[in-house]
Amino acid sequence: MLTARFLHVLGVVCGVAAGACLGVAEAPTKLVTLGLSPFLISLCMVSGVLVARWTLPVILKGTTDILLDLRERAHLIVWAILAESP
Repeated sequence: MLTARFLHVLGVVCGVAAGACLGVAEAPTKLVTLGLSPFLISLCMVSGVLVARWTLPVILKGTTDILLDLRERAHLIVWAILAESP
């Protein structure tokens, strides 16, 4: 079972990672000016979101815990979808 201290450290690490992601928000613009396709950049960004929001939690907790969390907090799925929309 995950301890409260582990979850706290995990939350702090996730917060720092989110801050780093926001800090590099200008990177896609710079990559387009270098000549890379905007579609390729978008694909890479979406792939990163998939890894961060599905693959890493599954590695850390397993699919059973993830599905249980989704069942217990189904009302939050709407907010997650709204957060992803531009």
